[in-house]
Amino acid sequence: MLAEGDAVLGIAVLTSVLVAATAIATALAVAYLLIPRLIPVTTGIAAPPFAWDACGVGLAAAVLTSALGSAFPAWRASRLPVAHALRD
Repeated sequence: MLAEGDAVLGIAVLTSVLVAATAIATALAVAYLLIPRLIPVTTGIAAPPFAWDACGVGLAAAVLTSALGSAFPAWRASRLPVAHALRD
């Protein structure tokens, strides 16, 4: 069974991964669907390539920020007596 602190930290990290995945999916849709439609065919301009390395850095930053931001609340939750938490 997970401790309360592990649950708090896990939910925060899972939320950050889901938000980062949604942002990456939106960026992919814009890069591959919207931008090529906005560039006229008659010009010699090509759509820029998608920056996959930036996606990796963004995902790592989201997870790290989430883990650091929820570390103290997770620690506090792990020290809270279960009976006290259920009573409130």
